[in-house]
Amino acid sequence: MSQADSASGWSKSSKLSVNLVATLTGHKDSVYAMTGDDNGLIFSAGSDGMVVEWDLSKPKDGQVIAQVGASVYSMFYFEGYLAIGKNHDGVIFLDLASRKMADTIVLQGCGAIYDVYFDEKYAYACAQNGFLYQIERDTRKVKKIKVSDKSLRSITFLNNNNFLITDSEGKVREYDINFEELISFNEASKSVFKSIQISDKYLTISRDCRLRVYNENKMKEEIVAHIYPINYIEKSPDSSLFATASQDKTLKIWSSEDVKLIKVLDSSRHGGHQNSVNKLFWSKYSNLLVSCSDDRTLKVWDLKMESE
Repeated sequence: MSQADSASGWSKSSKLSVNLVATLTGHKDSVYAMTGDDNGLIFSAGSDGMVVEWDLSKPKDGQVIAQVGASVYSMFYFEGYLAIGKNHDGVIFLDLASRKMADTIVLQGCGAIYDVYFDEKYAYACAQNGFLYQIERDTRKVKKIKVSDKSLRSITFLNNNNFLITDSEGKVREYDINFEELISFNEASKSVFKSIQISDKYLTISRDCRLRVYNENKMKEEIVAHIYPINYIEKSPDSSLFATASQDKTLKIWSSEDVKLIKVLDSSRHGGHQNSVNKLFWSKYSNLLVSCSDDRTLKVWDLKMESE
């Protein structure tokens, strides 16, 4: 679970410098999923069914570590294992030490798995059929709860061990660890793809191109943040910044404290992506931000804050 966030590190007197460290190639189709550890390893997957490992200490050649035979929409790393959410059937657990499938959990009728999370005891899967699945890792016992009549898009654990679920109805729901729904809000007219917590704020991103800011469960701000749907949102390791990724081919970097746009990373000015940017991973290793895209590439960004 996450620890208390800080919003230190960025000030209005700072300037953000951007360096494109590397463009990683090798995937044969769109890249939808990424995750990583704290030591510079990144894992990616997508429509080609390949799971690829990259090393940020030498970001050049990747290594194919698994072929799952289906599109992959979600992955999560935890203590030497990957949970891999496929476009049908369920979740695969990959043992990174042996490069072998440690387990496959079939979730009959689940459809695509759009987000996964796991820890020492449980794995969670957000499914196309509107169910949230909780899988006990030792016993493989599956518990499921009907959350929505439409697809579940993401799960995010909060500082208090509650979690947020977003869906294609445009709703965000907060649950406690006993699966009791605590609150819900619905300001989006279309799918909410992700919600995160920074300090006392919830930030949500949606297919309707809006970035919304909530405090005490009330919407405080609504920003038309991109010109096409926003696919993902990710905060920096110190939570002072966050980034959004969009179908408009851009990444945008924002200040967490006041939710103000700082920098736009695009193809013409920074060598950015040629197609939709689908997922982000902000690594603790050298504070590198990694993006992946329909253009079949990953891009590694070095963002540094400098005093003006």
